Amino acid sequence: MPDAPTTADDRGLQKLMLTAEEVALVLGISRALVWKLHSIGKLPSPVRFGRAVRWHKATLDRWIAAGAPPREQFDSIKPRIA
Repeated sequence: MPDAPTTADDRGLQKLMLTAEEVALVLGISRALVWKLHSIGKLPSPVRFGRAVRWHKATLDRWIAAGAPPREQFDSIKPRIA
């Protein structure tokens, strides 16, 4: 039986930022679908570090808890960080 998807690193520490592949594991979908959902505004906004794109794990968790609404709707309800 395969292990459950994880967003922990090799040392067992939970990651704060997730790659598209890790988002796919969390959501149980393909990496290609992650990019499609991102491009049509169905996922929370990612953060860019140069060419690297990452999603905040906490934001993704709040988005799931809110029922996975479209990005525009989620942006209107998520708490603002100053």
